[in-house]
Amino acid sequence: MSAPAPSTYIRWVGYAILLSLFVLPALVGRNTSVTLAIGALLLLFSPSSLKTLRQASPNPVDWIFLGSFVALGLAFALSSEDLNDFKYIFNFAPYLLMVPLRKQFERLARMNAAETVAWMAFAGTVLFTAVALFEVFIEGRTRVYGPMNSFQFAYTTMLLGFLSLAGLFSDQSSRRWIFLTGPMLAVFTVMISGTRGALLAAPVLTILSFVFAMVTMPKHRKVILFSGVGAVALFAVLLFIAMQLGLTRSISGLDVPRQLLAGEKLDKSSFERLTMLQGAWGAFWDSPIWGHGWRDMVPAIFPHVPPETVARMSSFRHLHNGYANFGVGAGLIGVISFILVLAAPVLGTFFMPRDSQFHARLFLALTLALGFATFELTYILLGFDYHGFQFVFMTAVILGFVRDPVAQSTGFGTREVGSDTAQTA
Repeated sequence: MSAPAPSTYIRWVGYAILLSLFVLPALVGRNTSVTLAIGALLLLFSPSSLKTLRQASPNPVDWIFLGSFVALGLAFALSSEDLNDFKYIFNFAPYLLMVPLRKQFERLARMNAAETVAWMAFAGTVLFTAVALFEVFIEGRTRVYGPMNSFQFAYTTMLLGFLSLAGLFSDQSSRRWIFLTGPMLAVFTVMISGTRGALLAAPVLTILSFVFAMVTMPKHRKVILFSGVGAVALFAVLLFIAMQLGLTRSISGLDVPRQLLAGEKLDKSSFERLTMLQGAWGAFWDSPIWGHGWRDMVPAIFPHVPPETVARMSSFRHLHNGYANFGVGAGLIGVISFILVLAAPVLGTFFMPRDSQFHARLFLALTLALGFATFELTYILLGFDYHGFQFVFMTAVILGFVRDPVAQSTGFGTREVGSDTAQTA
């Protein structure tokens, strides 16, 4: 049975969500989570919502988000001392939106959906670059914030820049090569932003993009090879420019792994994060199944860190590492749910038909999953409102919107999703 065709109302709300998610974060900032939540409610309370849930195509990945929410709730319940401990499950409320959002976006699917997402991500990257240039060179700031904190600014910029590369695999015209500038803008913006963690994702996502392009675009391997060499050369130039301008804080993070291996003294920030990781390892084994609770993840490491660092550790709200946060906060239950959610966009893609947008959809899914997996090494994204909403909504768009149209009912037969004719919801 086919799902109901989308009305004009559904289309307007759907595209408003896309703009909020990919284009406007540099201007709206952390309030993006509010606009996305409002958009989700407007979609869910449409007259056709229940029929859409019953009739849209299933995807086993839906159960990952629902199951993870229930599992985390169980872990928090088992570790809680009072109701205030359990309330942190609402940090993961966006997980519950995944199923209805994916199915509503499936109604908006169109043949050039991947290209639409790529252009929106590119526009968002340009806006982030403009904000960074203004704050650094006009206002004279050493760290870029925009309307959010510096970590969120850098992570979102890097993610959008590489997501825009999906245009390479969806747009068949010569203009698709403009999408190569998306990651370059993102890397440059992060370099001057003064935030270190996001830059660690640059080599990971660059290698992913290069290998993916070589495998899926065999006719253009020479161009891709030259582009890869050019990207490395440009990165070196950007690195030199940033150093000449004295914007070295972001770059210094790339040297931390070498310092660790060489046994050299770390800077204060890196030392604190290493201390938290060491403490998290001990705290995990104190309660390995369901953890210590989301509120108590930081106090749980105190017995396992040097006494002179406890005062400083107590000033943090989390452990600055997503894997440690879930391991200490929710134990093995949390780690498994965390890894499954990160892998969900990729797993969901393989449960879908291999249509004309399969390669672009797979690239978007891999970029989202690997980007977040790398970002989580130095911060926590899932479990806080802004990036929690971002990940769930992007997954819903990738698995729902970025697909070839399927037949839908109009009341007078069937039509394809994505046609221009609006129908009654």
